[in-house]
Amino acid sequence: MADKPKKNDDRGNSQEDVPLKPGEKTSVTAKVDDAQFQEIIDHLPPKSGRNRHNILTLVVSVFVLIVFGLQWQTLRQTTEMSRNDQRAQVGEIEPVGKIGPGAPLINTGEETPGIVKVDHAQFQEIIDHLQPKSGWDRHKTLTLLVSIFVLIVLVLQWRTLCQTIRMSRTDQRAWVGQTDPDGKIDPRAPLNCTITIKNFGRTPALNVKQEVHLRFQPANNPFVPDAPEAKQPGSNCVLQPDQEVKAYVTYRKPTEEEVDNIKSGKITVYFFGEIAYEDIFEKQHLTTFAYYANPSMKGWSALHTYNYAD
Repeated sequence: MADKPKKNDDRGNSQEDVPLKPGEKTSVTAKVDDAQFQEIIDHLPPKSGRNRHNILTLVVSVFVLIVFGLQWQTLRQTTEMSRNDQRAQVGEIEPVGKIGPGAPLINTGEETPGIVKVDHAQFQEIIDHLQPKSGWDRHKTLTLLVSIFVLIVLVLQWRTLCQTIRMSRTDQRAWVGQTDPDGKIDPRAPLNCTITIKNFGRTPALNVKQEVHLRFQPANNPFVPDAPEAKQPGSNCVLQPDQEVKAYVTYRKPTEEEVDNIKSGKITVYFFGEIAYEDIFEKQHLTTFAYYANPSMKGWSALHTYNYAD
C-alpha cells in the first residue's frame, strides 16, 4: 500500500494529514527554542481582576477627585505611572505542528535540539502556574497611602477653609442692635417710649423688621415676652452700615394709682422688642431686648433676661 503524501510546513518540517474522527478534538503544538520560551514567560501579563483592595483604592481615589481637582490631577498622574509600569506586554507564537491530546512534555532533540513540544492544554497550564498571584503589591500600597495622606490633608484644608470663611463672614456681616430707650415716664402725659435701632456691622442689613412692646404688670410676676398692652409693628427696611432708625410705642396716660404703684415698686413697666434681619450672606438673624422703668420714673434699665443677639 502506498504511503500517504506528507506536507511540509513553513519551516520545512514534515506533517501527515490525519483525518479527524467524529467528535475528536485537535491540539496545537508550538515549537519554540529555549530563548524564545523564556522570552514568552518573561512577557506574560499578570492576571486581571479587582479585589477588595482595588475597590477600596478606587473609592478613595474617586472621593479625592470629587473634592479637589488639583489633588485629583496629582493622584491621576501617580496612578497612570503605576499602570504603565504594570501593564501587560502581549506577544504571540505561531503554531508549527500537531500532537495527540494528552501527550507529555518532550524534548525532540533528535530533530531540532532545544525545541520543546507542548500541546495547548499543557501550555495553558504552564502559563497559569507561572503567572504572579494577584494581591497587594507595593504600587497598590503606595497608592493607598498617598490617597489617605491626600484625604487627610484635604480634610484639614477644608476645615481651615470653613473656619476662615466663617470668621470672614462674621467680621463683614451686618450687626443690628439697639441703644437705650429715650425719655422718662411723665405722669401728666401719654407714655411714649422710643428706641434707636442701628446697624453696627460693615455690610447692609436686609429685610429689617422690628416690633416694640410696652406692658404694665405686677412686680411679683415673672417677665414673659408676650401679651403686650401696647404694640407697634415696624415695616421692612434696609439698614446701611452705621445707619439708624427710630422705633417707638405709645401708651395711654397712666392713672395716678398706676404712677403710685410704679414708684412704690408694686407695678413694673416693661419695654421690649424684637429685630429680625438678613445679612448679605442670606443668613437670618434675630436681636431681642428688654428694659424696665426705674421706680423714679426717670429712666430705663436693662432686664436680666431677653437680651439676645446672634
